Amino acid sequence: RYTGPYFADDLNFEERSALTTLNLSANLRNDNWTIRLYVNNVTDEDEPTNLRTGSFYTDNANPTVNPSQVGGWTIFSRRPREFGAQASFHF
Repeated sequence: RYTGPYFADDLNFEERSALTTLNLSANLRNDNWTIRLYVNNVTDEDEPTNLRTGSFYTDNANPTVNPSQVGGWTIFSRRPREFGAQASFHF
């Protein structure tokens, strides 16, 4: 799967580079059963799937301190490489 370059923020300051991820699977099947072997994220790409900026207020619980606005980041991590197998029986 190819994802082209994009901007992660509304002001186009944080540019994310293009990346390609690869998932593979193989299936065996007959009248009674199915077996599936798979590998997700074969290249073990660790670039985050999404970044977001935001603002929130702090110290709101303490009435003696004025609330202050601070910026923050939310980072959505990519799932690591995953190997798996599935089996099913049909009756």
